[in-house]
Amino acid sequence: MRKPRPNHENGNFIFLSYPHKIDDLAYKYIEALQKEGYRVWFDTGL
Repeated sequence: MRKPRPNHENGNFIFLSYPHKIDDLAYKYIEALQKEGYRVWFDTGL
């Protein structure tokens, strides 16, 4: 599965917090939001 990339641009965005044990599920939601045009920021390494 290709991992989505967080949005690091300035401006408004959605911040998504999730436990890393459900990465695959969270990535599906992130990709769906990004496809709809939302800018999503999420942690990739905590």
